[in-house]
Amino acid sequence: MSVLPFSSPLGLPASADVAQACATASDAQVLGLELGMVLGVQAELLSACTRAEAAQRWVDTLARDGGHDRVALAFLEFGTSAAGQRLEKIYLSGGVSNDPGSSHVRSVLTAMHEALDQRAHLLTPPLEFEAVPRIRAAQQQLIGHSEGSVACVLLSAAADSSHNAAPAIGVLCVQRSSGNKTPLSTADMAAFQHLAAFGGPVLQLLDERDYQIKQRLARWWKRERALGFKRWRVAIAGGAALTFAALTLWPADLNVSGHARVEGATQRMLSAPVAGFLKQVHVRPGDVVKEGQLLLEMADQELLVERERWSSQLAQSDSTLAEANAKADRSQLVIGLAKSNEMQAQLDMVQSQLDRSQVRAPFDAVVVHGDLSQRLGAPLEQGAELMTLAPAGRFRVIVEVDEADIARVSAHQEGTLALSALPWDSLPLRVARITPMATTLEGRNVFEVEAELSQTPPNLRPGLTGHARIHVGQRPLLVGWVMRAADRLRLAWWSWFG
Repeated sequence: MSVLPFSSPLGLPASADVAQACATASDAQVLGLELGMVLGVQAELLSACTRAEAAQRWVDTLARDGGHDRVALAFLEFGTSAAGQRLEKIYLSGGVSNDPGSSHVRSVLTAMHEALDQRAHLLTPPLEFEAVPRIRAAQQQLIGHSEGSVACVLLSAAADSSHNAAPAIGVLCVQRSSGNKTPLSTADMAAFQHLAAFGGPVLQLLDERDYQIKQRLARWWKRERALGFKRWRVAIAGGAALTFAALTLWPADLNVSGHARVEGATQRMLSAPVAGFLKQVHVRPGDVVKEGQLLLEMADQELLVERERWSSQLAQSDSTLAEANAKADRSQLVIGLAKSNEMQAQLDMVQSQLDRSQVRAPFDAVVVHGDLSQRLGAPLEQGAELMTLAPAGRFRVIVEVDEADIARVSAHQEGTLALSALPWDSLPLRVARITPMATTLEGRNVFEVEAELSQTPPNLRPGLTGHARIHVGQRPLLVGWVMRAADRLRLAWWSWFG
């Protein structure tokens, strides 16, 4: 049964009267008092905003209400090795200067390090037999020649999920001088250990809450480095083993990919019907046109003049023909009739050229090439290319497949198409035809594979580009990579050594 020798607003029991009551109380009552003590300590520490505030409040209250001469609390510098840990921050009760350069602070820190190096709670002078003898030279020097006593208790952090021993984060040092005060006892030591066990995790929590993200990352890195990255090495090794097993055993879709472009199913080029000058353009690439819609007009002034000339000559010839008919001059009638037919033919030809000077859409289509809006008034030769039309709603996909992969591609294979203009939509396609001839593109040979789209979105346009994948079977990824590397190595070996 432990005797709790002090009281405080932290929830500690009373000093004299309650201690005497505890001496005669049952074990259950003592256990309740001890639980109230530690819970009160936790509540008081959690009410502080920072670790520094909580630590200073703890040592002041413990010294004042516990009847101790001096209480000190120091924390370890984070990231130091187990063999080289040192206490970096110390808090002293009673407003005493905690300058590390003062002799008293150095003596207290030396006594704390003595307990820390031995990984043990130390009470000086010892009150009972110790199975493992401990060194107390620094604590004896701190007490001096008086009959006082000092206790050094290790503060532990919260235990991790691996059930390892909780690491020490600091040391609590309680000093009581001789005189009317009773020296520290084993009951006091047990109470200090309870306080340290419950207060340590709270102080660690407050310390971690004060750090910014950069400092948290630095502390995490130091902690993992101090542990030798054991957990990370196990995790990386396990992840590598699982990845290797998945790449080796799990079947995956084997794809052949290549750059793709969308074209019209059929394309028709419109050329200049007659030689002349461009007068007006009504459409530009990307416009959807209907059958018979006027696309462009050519200058027709000369053709109109030509038509008027042949019309007047035809009228004159008709007049001459009528006069010859009235005179019954059969020779002049035959000559006039021939000239009239010739002039009518010339007039019909000019009218045909006038009709063809207006270029109209031959079917419902989309203009895919030929922006003539910047060439108004430019001369055009007969047969010159004007623009290209593609039927609306009918498309094909041209996939550029590298020659190293073309052997795996065959007709009727399925695939998917992702366009740069529609990155979130993947369109299903089916291989329709493989071009037997290769073309050189950017220093490599590619085969053009023609594919059909299973569905056509409304915003699809000829000329869109993207990336296509053709499914050519199933095989573990690692096997596919090894086989492809082996093919390239075999080809290189043959090219070098024959």
